[in-house]
Formats: sequence, structure tokens, C-alpha cells
Amino acid sequence: IHQNNQPEALIRCKAFRRENRQPLNYDEVGQVEVGGEMVSVTTEIRKARCKDQGYICAYTMLRIDVSSSHNEHLVPRSKSKASGNIEETLDYGNIVACYPGEEKRGGTGFGATLRGDVDLVLTPMDPACEVRLKFD
Repeated sequence: IHQNNQPEALIRCKAFRRENRQPLNYDEVGQVEVGGEMVSVTTEIRKARCKDQGYICAYTMLRIDVSSSHNEHLVPRSKSKASGNIEETLDYGNIVACYPGEEKRGGTGFGATLRGDVDLVLTPMDPACEVRLKFD
């Protein structure tokens, strides 16, 4: 995964929420104005991550696009919230694009659907990820 700059919508969202003393909580971000247009912060994150990942799912290596993927948190939101680290839910380095899209959640038996809230031993953001896995 090529870690590019976080999307403008996420930068603006964080700045607005900090200015207004609102928690940096992924579940509450909504929309922000970018270039005179209101955009969904979560959709803009997914667009950016799909591009960063070459339109390949971070877990399954299936081809994805914005509509066939969802924003997956490497440290699940429930764990970030339980540990008091809610800002981690909006950390761009904690979010990847994964198959399936929202409409198929629960409908597949692999990838992000199967993972649930299980901790990852190795993440696709780890530079050593590619050399630590061997495929036969």
C-alpha cells in the first residue's frame, strides 16, 4: 500500500471537529465542504484508499472500487473506543479499503467479513508485510 496524503475532506473534518471541541470519532464525521461542494468524509477516505492500494483489497487482493469496498479499520473502532483512543478511528493510517462493499457485509465468508474484531498479527500497512508472507 502506497501511503499517500490523507484526503482533503479528512483534513478539513479533523480541523473543524478540533475547532469545535468535538471528538474525532469516525462514526460522527458526516460531510464537509471541499472545493465548494459538500462531500462525505467516509466516501472520500475510501476513494483515497482505493487509489493508494491500486484498487486492490488490502486483505483479499480482489479488485475493488469505491462501490465494491468499505473502510476497514485495522484496529477495530470498538477496540479504539474501549481503550479510550477514539481519535484512532479517524487515523488515516488505521483505515484501508477492503472487499466487500457495505451492501454485502455479512454475505461473504472471507476477508474483512470473516475477520470481525480479531486483532491482526500483521497488517497490510506494515512495510515487511510482503516479505513475511509466502504463497504456494
